[in-house]
Amino acid sequence: MAVLLRVDDQRAPPPPPFEKVKDEVTRLLQAEQRQQRITARLAELRQKAEILNLGTP
Repeated sequence: MAVLLRVDDQRAPPPPPFEKVKDEVTRLLQAEQRQQRITARLAELRQKAEILNLGTP
C-alpha cells in the first residue's frame, strides 16, 4: 500500500525562547547604541571643525 501526502501549508518554527537569545539581543542593542553615539559625536565634531583652505601647492 502506497501513501501519498500533499503539503499545502508550511508553518514557520516558533521563535526561540528569550533566555536563549538574550545575550545576542543585548549585544546587538549595545552595538546599535554605540554606533548612534559615535555618529552623534562625529556630527558634533564636524560642526565645530574649522576647515582652512591654504591654497593649492
